[in-house]
Amino acid sequence: MISRDSKIIRYRTPFHINIGVVLFSFMLLYLVWNIVSLALHEKIAYFEVADKTSISQVDSFDALILRSEKVTYSIADGYVNYYLQNGSRAASGDIVCSLDEKGDYNNLLHNGSLPQQSFTGADFDQMKSALVSYSLKSDKNDYTTLLDLKYGIESRLLSIMMLADDESLGYSGFDQGMLHAVNASDAGLIEYTIDGMEYFDPSSVTLETFENTVYKPETIVSGRYVTKGEPLFKQVVSDAWSMIIPLTSSQAERYSRSSVLSVEFPDLGISTFARVNVFFGADELFYANLSLSRYLPLFSDRRFTNINISESTEKGFLLPGTAVGSLSCYVVPKFFSSDRGDNYTPTFAVPDPDPLKVGGIFRARAVKITDDAYYIDPSTIEAGTVIKAFDSQMTFTVSETAEVEGVFCINKGYARFCPVNILGKDETNVIVQAGSASGIAVRDRILTVFDASLNDKILARSG
Repeated sequence: MISRDSKIIRYRTPFHINIGVVLFSFMLLYLVWNIVSLALHEKIAYFEVADKTSISQVDSFDALILRSEKVTYSIADGYVNYYLQNGSRAASGDIVCSLDEKGDYNNLLHNGSLPQQSFTGADFDQMKSALVSYSLKSDKNDYTTLLDLKYGIESRLLSIMMLADDESLGYSGFDQGMLHAVNASDAGLIEYTIDGMEYFDPSSVTLETFENTVYKPETIVSGRYVTKGEPLFKQVVSDAWSMIIPLTSSQAERYSRSSVLSVEFPDLGISTFARVNVFFGADELFYANLSLSRYLPLFSDRRFTNINISESTEKGFLLPGTAVGSLSCYVVPKFFSSDRGDNYTPTFAVPDPDPLKVGGIFRARAVKITDDAYYIDPSTIEAGTVIKAFDSQMTFTVSETAEVEGVFCINKGYARFCPVNILGKDETNVIVQAGSASGIAVRDRILTVFDASLNDKILARSG
């Protein structure tokens, strides 16, 4: 018996492709791929060129200070007593110190044993006036004012002792012939620190001059015993002074182009201008002599000081220093171009096997032009290309290269090399010349990081 179910045939549903689903799936996959690709792909950073500006380049130095100095030496052995403050100004002939060969004056002065008959009424009035003047000052605890009083009275006592006759001083055992007054030979600032560099010749400077181990100053104090020929004090006899600084070769090149530089003293918060002269030292290295005429009293007790020198560049386009690099370009003589001028797309010809024919003609892009050569963008010509002169049978094989400084402009979506002329730089930025024929302009987009491998390549993404 045949089953009734065996006569039933199962209906198969026909397969239909839903175009809408396929398109949606494709678009979804494409969107996901782009999102993932964008997230994983390194973005191209760019910098937009702004209007012209300028920057200041600051160099810091330890400067050697030179002055017109004159040293006064002891004429005998003895005890020295000073009557002017260190750094004070003395007129020619003023008593700066005394030299007591036996120490008698020192004993009389500090023991209060000066004979009263050696003093006149005018002497007492003068010292009384000095004491009254000091008592009327608003700040009696000012150490500088107190020293002025002390030195003034001691100087007056010295004068009295020098002028007193032997009869008025004889009983005290004072030998007047053993006391010497030492006067200032010129007008100027008085300094009691001697360092052996008072007559330093700038041409003998070396890097060793600036080492602390070499510089050993000595300060002479009142009451000290000195020997004949030993320095007592020095005078700064001119307001003109100078500083010597060591330079690198690049600094020497920059400073040689200037006659005056801006000099700042950071520890004092003051600045001034100095005339500059670059020269070779005894070690054949570069140095600069900075001549000044202001602020000498502030530096009369210094031999070295820290300074900053600022140079303002000409106005130009401010770019990140990382945006500038060099591209190796092919150097082709202008003689082999039909233009031979300042056209940045010069025309060249390749030789034809048949000498009667002109051959192929092509254009290349020059990124830099000199009087006799084109510097050709390597993306527009190949090494080994043989080119032929238009008016002779001479040929030239492209091979020689030269580095050209520039940036990559990405205005059109691909990296186009543009040469720049750097006017100045600091630690992070550079100033480049504006307005060159093949250079950059305001609102150009420049790659923030220079990469020569990107030359003439399309940049898919930027941000």
